[in-house]
Amino acid sequence: MNDKNQDELIELINTFNQGDIAIIKSIFDANDIEYYCYDEHYSTFKVALPSRIMIRKSDIKKVEPLIKKLDLNFCPLSRNYGKK
Repeated sequence: MNDKNQDELIELINTFNQGDIAIIKSIFDANDIEYYCYDEHYSTFKVALPSRIMIRKSDIKKVEPLIKKLDLNFCPLSRNYGKK
C-alpha cells in the first residue's frame, strides 16, 4: 500500500451522542492520535447531523485496542425510547 492510501481518512464513528465524542476525543488526545471531528456541533440544531470522527487509515491498529472495550451509545435515540 502506498503512503497516499495510508494517509486516507476513514470514518471511525458517527453518532449524535456528545458524551461518546468527548470520551473518544479525550482518549485520542491522551495517546497523541490525530483525528478530525466533523459536524460536532450540528447535533444541537433543529435539523441534526451526526458527528463523525475520522482518523488516518494508518492509525487504525493503534486505535482499535483503545476503543475496543468502550461501551458507547452510538445513537442515544431509538423508536422504543420511553416505551415499556
